[in-house]
Amino acid sequence: IGEIADRDFTTEKQIADYMSREYRNSSYKYTKAVGDKILALFQYVRAMSNTDYFEAKPRRAVELNEIKRVLLPEGTNERVVKGLDKKHVPYPV
Repeated sequence: IGEIADRDFTTEKQIADYMSREYRNSSYKYTKAVGDKILALFQYVRAMSNTDYFEAKPRRAVELNEIKRVLLPEGTNERVVKGLDKKHVPYPV
């Protein structure tokens, strides 16, 4: 869902087309039924959220090269900022 939201798709067709392309040659067993479930989840999240961002809570350790962007609260420790800079993880200023 995070990747879909990050690409600013605005229609279900754009989302479905992206998922179909993205997972066509993947080891995941992507089917229309799976896509419909993902779309339903996306619609649910969109309906319950009134924010301009999506926060993911992965169930595994995430490598720094997998992070697309982070939002830092004011007063974030300088050590954290330097670590993000060192690993080239973007964050809004």
